[in-house]
Amino acid sequence: MRFGAAASSVQFNRIWWRGLWGLDYPLSFDGVDLSPVLRDASVRLKEAAFTQHPGPAYFDRQPPPVPKVMGMSVRTEAVRYTEWRDWASGALVGAELYDAKGDVGETRNVIADKAWKDRLADARRRLASQFGSP
Repeated sequence: MRFGAAASSVQFNRIWWRGLWGLDYPLSFDGVDLSPVLRDASVRLKEAAFTQHPGPAYFDRQPPPVPKVMGMSVRTEAVRYTEWRDWASGALVGAELYDAKGDVGETRNVIADKAWKDRLADARRRLASQFGSP
């Protein structure tokens, strides 16, 4: 089943506690109760989800055991935007913008397409609010 709501894996813990078992959720756990989304897939709890991913993915398997870059992404119903930042300096070294509805396989980077400039600006703002600016 695919939900349109933006969510993170931490949030699924709450589903098991309250939504499926009917138990009080331990206060020490992070996240949001996603059981409303299980009952109605049109429910929106968040406007965006954020992720980070080192590059190369298995950086610790070769010397030096540190990433070269860090990918920081924001995903909304409309787009996925990723900035690749240099691990040492934090400088922006690349960016990608994909149409989350029309290109679910993320095969066409539309970052240079002027038709996407407003969505790009919104995605950049969201990413900066979560991770800071490069």
